[in-house]
Amino acid sequence: MGKRQLQNFKRILAERILTLQDSIDRTIHCLKKGNESFPDPYDLAASEADTSTELAIRERDRLLLLSLREALARIERGRFGICESCGEAIATKRMLANPEATACIECKAAEEKTGPKRADFQAGDLCLPNDTEGRVER
Repeated sequence: MGKRQLQNFKRILAERILTLQDSIDRTIHCLKKGNESFPDPYDLAASEADTSTELAIRERDRLLLLSLREALARIERGRFGICESCGEAIATKRMLANPEATACIECKAAEEKTGPKRADFQAGDLCLPNDTEGRVER
């Protein structure tokens, strides 16, 4: 990938980081000042549900923010746009659509087809139909 393309990706990533960080900061500010008192338990429940949903969205945004920062670090290390699985270049179209991508489309499709690696599971994570204790034997 050329210098000009890398600079363009740096700009795209930096803009996305700023936008996400601003959104996260606004949410934190609103949550800090939103100490309303609700006499009606249904209003309180609705407010707590809204807060919970907002926090879940912000958690997703926080993880995306980490991915974007990691992508900037890969640019600095000279590893941006290179598949972490096979070492081949990731298609420019894919990088434009998803600049934090770490795998080429072929490797990502294979990963999604096979699912997470067995090492990602802990004993007790899976329940098999004939497994009365909810544990998987290794």
